[in-house]
Amino acid sequence: TNDTVDQAEELIKQKRIADAAIYAKRADASALVFDYKSAANDYAKAFSLAEKWDDKLRWNYKNQEAEALNSYGYATGDLDALRHAIEAYRAILNFIPNGERNRDWAITRNNMAVVLQNIGERETETAHLEEAAQIFRDSLAVFEHVKDDLNWAAAQNNLGNVLLKIGERESDPKRLNEAVAAMRATLDKRPRDKVPLD
Repeated sequence: TNDTVDQAEELIKQKRIADAAIYAKRADASALVFDYKSAANDYAKAFSLAEKWDDKLRWNYKNQEAEALNSYGYATGDLDALRHAIEAYRAILNFIPNGERNRDWAITRNNMAVVLQNIGERETETAHLEEAAQIFRDSLAVFEHVKDDLNWAAAQNNLGNVLLKIGERESDPKRLNEAVAAMRATLDKRPRDKVPLD
């Protein structure tokens, strides 16, 4: 009877993963036509189906849900969608074993900081922008450690953009100079002749 239970469980797993893939494909199609809200809902359904059965799919679907929520919130100004994107990224961080500060951690945090920046750009205060800047800095340290130059440069560029926004908002030349330095550092790792279209 153990074999019967194992077979039944395997069939359930296959069915859930197949159903999740259908929702994910529909979400992909929705995102292609800029229907990010529907995409986020379908990625959430795909996540709930795959969550128990496949760690990679669990991470992927939750990440795509967060990205769709961010895209929807950014396009429409819906702060609730942006906050839900942050919650989704925080959930992803819980998937990383033992709270390791590895490459996946840094990428997830970097993506979360982009959402915080999107929120901060819609506010008059700089708290969310400052939080985003700190997260970008934390991610930079990890990317430097694992020698991931492209993600390091992306995080560095993001840091430059958020420092520029803070400097403009506060009329602070120090922050503006920090933004310029961050952007120059980005170009050192991603020179235009090597990565011209990024």
